[in-house]
Amino acid sequence: MRQKNAKLNIARLLSMALTAVLILTLLAALLVPCVFADESDTAPDVGDIEILPEYDPYADEIDWDRVATSGSCGENLTWVYENATITITGQGEMTNFKEPDMAPWYPLRRVIRHVSLPDGLTNVGTLAFYGCANIKMVRIPDSVVKIGAYAFAGCEELTVLTLGNRLSTIGRAAFYNCYKLDGITFPYSLETIGAQAFYRCESLTAVTLPKYVQNVGASVFAYCKNLILVEIFAALKSLPEWTFYGCENLTVVILPETISKVNNYAFTQCDGLTTVYFDGQKDKKEQIQADIAKDIPWFMSSGYISDGIPAASTTSGQYRENKNGTVTQKNTTVSKNENMQIVSVVQHTYMPGFAIGGSVKTDITVTVENKDVWQDVVDVIMDTIKDVDETTTQVGAEFNTVGVTLYVKTEGNVDTTLVEGLVGDDVKMTVVTQNGSEFRMELEDIKQENLSGNYDYSYTVGNTTKENCDQLGTDDCFGLTFKESAQINAEVVIPLPENEGASNAYLYQVEADKSLTRLQAVAVDKDGNAHFYLGAVDKDTEYVIGVNVPNERTDDVIYPDELLVQDSDTQNAIIRLEKIDYVITGRESSWGMGAMQVTWIMLAVIAVCVVVVGVIMAIWNKRRLERGYVPEIEYEIEE
Repeated sequence: MRQKNAKLNIARLLSMALTAVLILTLLAALLVPCVFADESDTAPDVGDIEILPEYDPYADEIDWDRVATSGSCGENLTWVYENATITITGQGEMTNFKEPDMAPWYPLRRVIRHVSLPDGLTNVGTLAFYGCANIKMVRIPDSVVKIGAYAFAGCEELTVLTLGNRLSTIGRAAFYNCYKLDGITFPYSLETIGAQAFYRCESLTAVTLPKYVQNVGASVFAYCKNLILVEIFAALKSLPEWTFYGCENLTVVILPETISKVNNYAFTQCDGLTTVYFDGQKDKKEQIQADIAKDIPWFMSSGYISDGIPAASTTSGQYRENKNGTVTQKNTTVSKNENMQIVSVVQHTYMPGFAIGGSVKTDITVTVENKDVWQDVVDVIMDTIKDVDETTTQVGAEFNTVGVTLYVKTEGNVDTTLVEGLVGDDVKMTVVTQNGSEFRMELEDIKQENLSGNYDYSYTVGNTTKENCDQLGTDDCFGLTFKESAQINAEVVIPLPENEGASNAYLYQVEADKSLTRLQAVAVDKDGNAHFYLGAVDKDTEYVIGVNVPNERTDDVIYPDELLVQDSDTQNAIIRLEKIDYVITGRESSWGMGAMQVTWIMLAVIAVCVVVVGVIMAIWNKRRLERGYVPEIEYEIEE
C-alpha cells in the first residue's frame, strides 16, 4: 500500500520562499543600477653604420637596489622612473649622451614603456632613448627643435611618432631599426634629416618630405621594405645615394622639379617602382631616367617618368608562395593627406591553378592627425570594405575577415561616427591612443544605443595604496583609472610595469568600504600585457591590478589570443571553446556599496526570509492540529 499526501505543507513553504526570492531579486535589480556616463636576408653596409652598445632588452637583469630611478638629465631638467614611464620635467636642453656614458635610465631600457617629454624641452639628446625596445608611442613637444643622433634607435616597438611643429633637425640614425614605425607626418619647420635616420623602419608605407627640407643624408630610408609612396616637395638638387636602397615595394615617387640627379644606389632593389612623377625640364627628366636605370635596368623600358600628379591612392602588389602549397596575392593601398593616412592590405590566399576559392583577409590601418576627419575616414574604410566584399564574391572566397587599427594622435577622443559606420559588420577594431591605451572591439556585437558623441579611450596605470597591496599580499599591484565611462564590450590591453616573471594578472574593483572585489583573471602575454575583457568601465570607480597574487584561484584564468596556438598542424593546439564573458564593472547600489556586497546582503536576506517563513508555517500548522484539523489521507491498494 502506498500513501500519498495531497496537501503537503512543505509545498506551501517552498512556494512562499520562491515568491520571496523573486521579489528580492527584482528589488536587487532595481537597487543596483549601472552608473555609466552617457626580406633581404643580410643587408649590405649601406653607408657608414656606427657600431653602438648592445640594446637587447633582455640582456641582463635589473638590480633595483642599485639602479637609479631619478636624477638630472640637463642643466634645468630632471627625470623620474615610475610605473614603466620616464617622466622628464623642466625646460631647456637635454644632455647629449655618449658611449660609455649612456642616459641614466639606460639600465631600465627594457622596462620603459612610456616617455613623457615636457613643453619647454628644446632637444632630445643623442642616444637618449637608445634601445628602449618597448616604447610604443612618442610625442615630441612643439618646443623641441632637434632630435639627436640615435635618440630612438632600437626602439623596436615604436609605432606612432608625433613630431612637434618647431622641429628643425632629425639627427643621424635617430630612428634606426624602429621596425614598427609608421604614420609619420613631418612638420613644415623641418630642414635637416641625417643619414640613416629611418634605416630599416620596415613598417613605413608613405613618406612626405615638406618643401623647406634642405639637407638629406645618405641611406635615410634604406630597407624600408614596405614603403610604397614617397612625395618629395623639398627643393633638393639631387637625391642622395642609398636613399631608398632595398625598398622592394616602393611603387610611386614624386620628385621636385629642382632635382637634376639621382645618386648611386638610390633605387637599388626597388623592383616594384613603376612611376616617377617629375614636372621639371626635359633634359633633367632624361638624366633622372638614366640614373634610375643604373639601379633598375628594366626601368628604361618598362617604367616611366610622368608629368602631373598621382592618383589619390597608390597600390602595390606582392605574390608569395606558401609552404603548404597555396599562394598569396597581397595588394597594399595607401591614401595619404596632411590630416590622415589610411593603409589597406588585402590578402587573397588560394591554391594555384584555381581561378576561384581561397580566403580573403583585410587589414586597414588608420593614422589620424586631425580630429575633424572622422567622416572621411569612415568613407574610405567603407569603400575599401565594399570593394573587398565584391572581390571576395567574384573569386568565390570562403570568408573575409576585416581588421581596423586606429592610431589617434589627437588625444584619445574618437568620434562615434567612425564606430557607428561599422557597427554590425564583421569587423575587429583596435583603437590606440596617444598615451598608448589600447581597446579592441568586435563591432558586430556593439549596440548603437551604447554610442554617443565622442569617447576618450585613454586610461592610466599608476600607483595604488599600500592598503590595497596588503589586501592582495603582493607588492606587484597597480592602480587603473579610465578617462571616461563606457558600456561597450572591449578587450582592454594593459601593459604591466616591471612584468618580470608575470604569469597571471587579476583585476579588482575597490568598494566603498575599501574591500576589493575580484572581477577577472587573465594570463599575461609574452610582451607583458594583460588582456582584460570588460563589458563596461566607469571613470569614477577605482580599479586595482594584481600580478601573480598569492593564493588566488587560477581555474578561471582567460588566455588571450596571443597565447593561443591556432596552428591546425600542431598536435597540442590550444583552442578557446567557451565564449568570453565581458565583465560589467563600476556597478554601484543606491547605498554606495558594490555589486558583490549587495549580492551577499540579498542572499542573506533571502536565507533569513526562508527561515522566518518556515517558522511561521510550523507555528500555523501546530495551531491547526491543536484545533483538531486532520489532513486527508488517500490510500491505494495494490493488487
